[in-house]
Amino acid sequence: MTAYKRNSIHFIQLVLVKVKANLQAEASKFYLSYVWWIFEPLLQIIVFYVVFGLLLERGTDNFVVYLLTGIIPWLWFNRSISNSAFSIVQGRGIMMQVNLSKLFFPTVVICQDLAKQFFVMILLITFLLLYGIEPALCWLTLPLLMCVQLLFIAVAAYFVAAVIPFLPDLNYLVRTGLMMLMFCSGVFYSVEAISKDCHMSVSSPLISIHNVGVKFRLHRSIFATQYFEALKNVSFSINRGDSFGIIGRNGAGKTTMLRLLAGILQPDTGKIKNRAANTAILALQVGFDPELTGRANAILSGMLLGVTKKEVERQLDNIIAFSELGDFIDRPVKSYSSGMKARLGFAVALQVSPEILLIDEVLGVGDVSFQKKSIAVMKEKLLSDQTIVLVSHDRNTVKTLCNRAVWIENGVSLMEGDSEEVVAAYEEFLTSNLTHR
Repeated sequence: MTAYKRNSIHFIQLVLVKVKANLQAEASKFYLSYVWWIFEPLLQIIVFYVVFGLLLERGTDNFVVYLLTGIIPWLWFNRSISNSAFSIVQGRGIMMQVNLSKLFFPTVVICQDLAKQFFVMILLITFLLLYGIEPALCWLTLPLLMCVQLLFIAVAAYFVAAVIPFLPDLNYLVRTGLMMLMFCSGVFYSVEAISKDCHMSVSSPLISIHNVGVKFRLHRSIFATQYFEALKNVSFSINRGDSFGIIGRNGAGKTTMLRLLAGILQPDTGKIKNRAANTAILALQVGFDPELTGRANAILSGMLLGVTKKEVERQLDNIIAFSELGDFIDRPVKSYSSGMKARLGFAVALQVSPEILLIDEVLGVGDVSFQKKSIAVMKEKLLSDQTIVLVSHDRNTVKTLCNRAVWIENGVSLMEGDSEEVVAAYEEFLTSNLTHR
């Protein structure tokens, strides 16, 4: 056996013995230490949930799960790096007495925290199951993710351990720096939930509209061409997860703006940056062929709205159930009444889930009972995590269902921001116009 191999085996055995001794010593001093490893994340979750979720209202849906899945890996990283830095200072006396590698103490810390992490992962899986999260195939990647994080932790810990002997004061800055990094990341709050007032660019908007203008040709003669400027100078942004309202008077350019967002029209001036994978307008009966059955038209219409055939087929049972067509789904659409066609079109448009859904008014189709059901589902969709852009003349709908809005007047965006503030300014404008008449 070579000296290198013998020294490596000895190093590994020494690390394992030291890790076991440290865990036993920690347990003997504090009988609830093993329990504390598991409940420490829970206590931190309670604190951050109260601060960010309740007091600052920076939370998102399933915020507790979001916190838990963020805090557990972060605590592991934070604890390993800070303890590695401190271990070098503590072990300096031993290294002065024996020939010991400088990697020994950081390695012990990394292995010790890895052992604790297995206990914590039991907590994570148990909590997710109790919370009602169904097991998924992606859970099988947890060991791989742990290995990737372990490698990242080892590189960072060894780097800190190598620098500490030359910059001893860095030890005191590591913990503070890690805490600052923690609060600048999205571990405790969704990055989409950060207030715009923070002036901290942590993520790009899903859609950015900058000085956009659109004009339509009205008349062309030998001597001149007349144009109508539907949009002149419109700027706003839409973040992921927003329910975004577009308000304005008739002819202001709202529908034109919606078609720009869908990619149906292209701007003549300005820029639009759309980072979404797919965007679709909630349009009824898109591409319906009267000779085809309702089932075939549902698949065709869904694909025209930008959804894959596989996804439409997966949603087909829901579409049929929501449309209330029953056996008529396998009959040609030419035999449908106008109400039946409208119900099928609405069901298709509602069941497909593009990354951004564009809605021109909250529509109710069919009989009274179906209208109530469709409007209720539309409101539920608006209040979900999906990014929604809603054009509506109903100011209360925008104020109630949208978190942000833009007011367009004569093709120009006059105000963008919180929906209640935008609607209030728009209503004040309408009132002043009526007063001056």
